[in-house]
Amino acid sequence: MKKIKLLLILLEMSLAVCAQSNNDSIKVETFIEYPSEIEGGSCAFYLNKRDKDKGCFFMVNDFCDTAYLKINGKMEVLKMKNTSIESTVEYSNSSYILTIIISEKKDTNDESYTLKGTIKVKNSKGATKSFPFIACIIHRGFSSLNL
Repeated sequence: MKKIKLLLILLEMSLAVCAQSNNDSIKVETFIEYPSEIEGGSCAFYLNKRDKDKGCFFMVNDFCDTAYLKINGKMEVLKMKNTSIESTVEYSNSSYILTIIISEKKDTNDESYTLKGTIKVKNSKGATKSFPFIACIIHRGFSSLNL
């Protein structure tokens, strides 16, 4: 009987840990529609070239002031907090801190360029997720840029 109670307690603890770990998870998702708040130029961020070719970005910003990122099914709006010219940009809101580390910048024409680097997303509970990105600075009127 004591063994059964101990097993039940361990099972309950295990389920509680699993439930908490699922709440702390960070799932970045792609979307295809620009937020209506973005007017004029912007920067679209893609997980990979295939997503870029399909027009499925995971984040867009309005030239650094405000970033829109879809996490766990919800569109998050983050404001720029810190920038290190040419290499690092940080955005945040009450739920997330987003750090963009730019490792490569390539001019593609007079009004646009592409970026490559790493993004780190950290939630308010301390869970983090990092992944590479490619990005295109575009001005309304340009539909896509080739890397």
